[in-house]
Amino acid sequence: MKKNWKNLRANLTRSSMTDPFDFGDLVETFIFLDNSINFFRVPAVNDRVPNEKTHELFTALGYQMSENTAKYVSVVCDKDNKGNYDFEGFIEGQLFVRFSLDHFWHNAQKTNATALPFETMREILPWMGVEGASEEEARALFNIADTDKSGAIDPEEFLVVVVKLKQPDRTKDF
Repeated sequence: MKKNWKNLRANLTRSSMTDPFDFGDLVETFIFLDNSINFFRVPAVNDRVPNEKTHELFTALGYQMSENTAKYVSVVCDKDNKGNYDFEGFIEGQLFVRFSLDHFWHNAQKTNATALPFETMREILPWMGVEGASEEEARALFNIADTDKSGAIDPEEFLVVVVKLKQPDRTKDF
């Protein structure tokens, strides 16, 4: 994570402060970090937040997710599997949610949908870390992800399946 902060700082200091896009990025980053710090402090004890507070914390920041989805997001935040996470883990969790949902909505727009049909999900399997899946394997993964059996993957189902694919050892008991 320290490398990411150094890259961010390097990009911001190289940028011209007169360029509106770069200045907007700086302001957005500042607001993101300021909100994160303020909301993190509320449930934190000894600079760590228990995993069971993930739903409360992300909801306070405006994310809409179920307790179940928050349980999976806490796996991303809790890098050392101690049952709680520090501020760095919280930031990583937020970035994971933001980037995953950005990817979800980018692909959902292709079909003007609010959920991903099988065909779209199959196209993005490589992004999810699944290379060379057969039609049968892709369909099986889709059916596992589609927990409400609607025939499409909604944003929460997408977040959960991405965490399951990226952290299989830590989510197998959920």
